[in-house]
Amino acid sequence: MIQLAVIINNRTVLAKVNKTDMNNPEYGTKEKPILVFSARGADHPLEDMVATDEKPEGFMMNIDTPVDQYRYNVFMYFTYIMPKKEFKERFDSK
Repeated sequence: MIQLAVIINNRTVLAKVNKTDMNNPEYGTKEKPILVFSARGADHPLEDMVATDEKPEGFMMNIDTPVDQYRYNVFMYFTYIMPKKEFKERFDSK
């Protein structure tokens, strides 16, 4: 994994992506996007307005990716998204 710094709406966002996918010219297209496994604010937490039944007026909620969600995202990617052949090519020889 590598961590990238990206500017979105004048905020620096740190995103974790697969290093091999980033370096592969076949990735980064609509058909084969580079998946972001984790995102968080560099200087401040990422926040979004959330409304609930209890607070219909909404409130700001931290939407940084927690560590357990990052691990889950990586597991799901390797288990269900990455083709088995590609997984074997990347990891069986190591």
